[in-house]
Amino acid sequence: MLSMEYILTVSCTVLQNAFAMLGDAAADYFQSGNSDDRRAWERVRLDGKVCIVTGGNAGIGFATSQRLAGMGAHVILACRSKERGEAAAQAIRTAAGTRDPSARNDGKTTLNVEAMELDLSSSSSVRAFVQTFNQRNIPMHLLICNAGIMSPPARLASEGLELQFKVNYLSHWELAVGLLDHQRRLRESACGKPKATPSGQSSFFCLEEQGTRVVTLSSCTHTAGALQWSDKQSESFYSPFVSYAFTKLAAILMAKELTRRFDSNPILTGKYTAVAVHPGVVDTFLAHNFLDSQGKAWLGATGALILNMYSAFKKAAFDPLMRSPSNAASTLLFAALAPAELVAGQYVKPPRTVVANPFKSVADTGRSKELWEYSERLTGICAGDTLL
Repeated sequence: MLSMEYILTVSCTVLQNAFAMLGDAAADYFQSGNSDDRRAWERVRLDGKVCIVTGGNAGIGFATSQRLAGMGAHVILACRSKERGEAAAQAIRTAAGTRDPSARNDGKTTLNVEAMELDLSSSSSVRAFVQTFNQRNIPMHLLICNAGIMSPPARLASEGLELQFKVNYLSHWELAVGLLDHQRRLRESACGKPKATPSGQSSFFCLEEQGTRVVTLSSCTHTAGALQWSDKQSESFYSPFVSYAFTKLAAILMAKELTRRFDSNPILTGKYTAVAVHPGVVDTFLAHNFLDSQGKAWLGATGALILNMYSAFKKAAFDPLMRSPSNAASTLLFAALAPAELVAGQYVKPPRTVVANPFKSVADTGRSKELWEYSERLTGICAGDTLL
């Protein structure tokens, strides 16, 4: 049975994080002017680069995919629904053609955007995606682990794991490891062998510019995740918020541990990087649903009057400060494209602030290694101390 001390701790942590989210949103609003700051990226070209964005059909993922495609990248929208993914890909191509009529070619644009099915609640779907992509034997320059769910009722994924942990963290870990393993094999077989570039000059596949970056999506709520460290699957007690926060702490630890393992492998060091990013409090269905559900969960017993007051407070305080998905995409792009020496293994928050150790649990390398080994046991994948 849960102690009153634990229940009070969870309650206080939820309130603390709610005000922290409000504070972060306010700071970002006044610092960036809540504007769509694209100037820093207008000169960046990603022609020939392959980028995978999970959940790229909606919200932040869609906005980020749209920007990457506009830079010339080959963007793969990894979505639970292939149909919604294909519709999003077409929307990106159509929007580009509308903005730039010269890009049209018989009603089509030159943007290279495609959709692939990926259900993060199912390991079989993750492994099928990995196998399908790897069989193409093409480089993966960027993996953005964007997809996620936020504070649903207690549910288990197909393998019997807590759903938020599975979708937000573990499946992304399994996806990254499976894709990176094949990329490492491609690099080992091609390293040292000249490869023709579009200019006709030769380069080497193992150059840093041909490396891979992994971006994991975290949140300012990650500080509450430590409450669940000893109960990773919420077997003793399920708090939708704390479970979500734990997955966001796990996202930071994943980026840190990936970086440590990259740097321990001479084939990967300097070529592979990983970074965690908090995109801000963003105006998406996921965020609104989270704030509404948390209000009902913690204030529902107080009656309609208090709930109505909370809704009014949310509308007045939170809603005006929320970032647009496109503005949030600017922070993701910074994490994805900034120099490795600036962001590798770090935590990025809006608008473009790099924080080395945002929370004491993140600074503990033992925790990142422990989580990695726990992930290996759950998936049956042994990645090795130097990553594969």
